[in-house]
Amino acid sequence: MKRILILLFILLPVTLAAQQGLHIASLFGKESPLAKRKDVTTILLSGKQVRTYNLTLFRSVQVGQPTAADIQQFEKAIKADIVSSKDKQIMKRGERLYYVFCQLKDLRSGTHRYIIYRNKGASSLGGKDLHLIYIEGKASANELRSLF
Repeated sequence: MKRILILLFILLPVTLAAQQGLHIASLFGKESPLAKRKDVTTILLSGKQVRTYNLTLFRSVQVGQPTAADIQQFEKAIKADIVSSKDKQIMKRGERLYYVFCQLKDLRSGTHRYIIYRNKGASSLGGKDLHLIYIEGKASANELRSLF
């Protein structure tokens, strides 16, 4: 049991630093201004939980009742991060981002990094929530598009 706890403490900084250097990093984790809100759901998966999908890290934040400020904060961070991306697909509704699928530059280890964003409030189908996903792993863009 001691070994497992020690391993978790060693690996924790690696997981927390995964989005380091990205603007979207401020939207994840306990330090995020979103963290204490009741309409926000966050998910962090790594290790065995995502290995089946050829991934090493999956982070997600969903805001159920986003304000105009939330939408601006998400869009500003996403736009800043996708500027130097390898590949991106962007769909807009008016001036709002509706859907983004972006492959960022790979990590030095060859690990692929992705940002996926959806704003249901900008959809003609209705809905309100914002959903932002950050992914790392060896999975290809096509493999991930089939999942999302």
